[in-house]
Amino acid sequence: MLRNLFLIGVSSLVICESVFAQGIVRRPALTEDVLKYGFMAGVNICALTQRGTPLRTALPASNVMVVVTIREMNGSELNEGGKTIKFNDQQLENNFIPLILNATGRLCGNSLKGQDKQDFEKLKSQIDAAMKSVKPK
Repeated sequence: MLRNLFLIGVSSLVICESVFAQGIVRRPALTEDVLKYGFMAGVNICALTQRGTPLRTALPASNVMVVVTIREMNGSELNEGGKTIKFNDQQLENNFIPLILNATGRLCGNSLKGQDKQDFEKLKSQIDAAMKSVKPK
């Protein structure tokens, strides 16, 4: 079994290297991409916390995964209402936390325990308060 996993891993690396050698066609991330990336980060957080990684570690690591993906696959650009906006890494990190927490809450919020649950609830309440303070244009 380990041999098969090794062969699959090697094959995946060869395919990945081939794709990157050809160059990635970058385009701004669409709303569906953004939602997909946030959902993937939520899945990652749930998997990590269920295996004992604290939320305080899993959330930033998953957020970095999203930021790097958007930087490398979408040139740090998001399409917002038909308009392309370029973001720096810090802006992407800040903007994705609410989306990632929402996905995490939907996927495994009820199964978080102890400090993870406390940290999740604290962050969620801080984000909710910040969202309420933002006035629509």
